Amino acid sequence: MTLRVRRLLAAAFFFEAGLVLLILPWSGFWDRNLLLEWSGALYELTRSGYVRGAVSGLGIVNLWVGIVEVFEAWQPVPDEDAAGVLSPLDEARRGRA
Repeated sequence: MTLRVRRLLAAAFFFEAGLVLLILPWSGFWDRNLLLEWSGALYELTRSGYVRGAVSGLGIVNLWVGIVEVFEAWQPVPDEDAAGVLSPLDEARRGRA
């Protein structure tokens, strides 16, 4: 798998996680979660607008990382074959000429 494909897969992951974290705290699923209802203190904590905003903030960070990964994926990748080739001037400086 090439570096570009790996970066695009990472970008897709960050976009998906970011959208879920951005939207989920404000949806009905967040309010009707049985796992949270069993714990009284945790249930009350997750109803706070501050907690919902913090989770949405993490979603925004994930979206930003996804955007950065997309831009990084389209940066030119140095050619591996050309990386080992030195110019004649560089070879002379290293004493290989």
